[in-house]
Amino acid sequence: MKKIFLIFFTIFLWTSSAIAECIEGDCKKGTGTFKTKDFIYKGEFKNSEPSGEGTMTYPPFPKASYVGNWKKGKPDGYGVQVWADGGTYEGEWKRGKREGQGTMNWSAGDKYVGNWKKDKPDGVGELVLIKGKKYSGEFKKGLYHGQGTMTLKDGKIIKGLWKKGSFVK
Repeated sequence: MKKIFLIFFTIFLWTSSAIAECIEGDCKKGTGTFKTKDFIYKGEFKNSEPSGEGTMTYPPFPKASYVGNWKKGKPDGYGVQVWADGGTYEGEWKRGKREGQGTMNWSAGDKYVGNWKKDKPDGVGELVLIKGKKYSGEFKKGLYHGQGTMTLKDGKIIKGLWKKGSFVK
């Protein structure tokens, strides 16, 4: 069993090193281009991780990319993420999650502009749904929560207090 594990581990190390490499510049503490089978990162490095300004593209998904600031290998600061389906987020990031002020445009046409926390709408914002509904107000953990105004497709307005996504009064 130990021999099988050792053989598998050796093959894994050999193949993983063959598919992940610095192809240009200094990918330890400078500016360079790092390539794996899943992504290409071009930008600044610190401690062998993306840190500073840089761009990550995903060759398996030609439309997908992230352009912006990095810290310890994750988006951190201002940046623009484009998903393969055409959805986009432009705004602030913290430790790889949407955090702070930002705008999310989903590929289906829905749009949120406002505050984010831990990758979810949190704080004050406006959500416009393609089906004709609009909510302006407070959010918590991605749900309507606090004071807000919902405008329905037929023009009806619901204004007041919301809790965990439901209208209270």
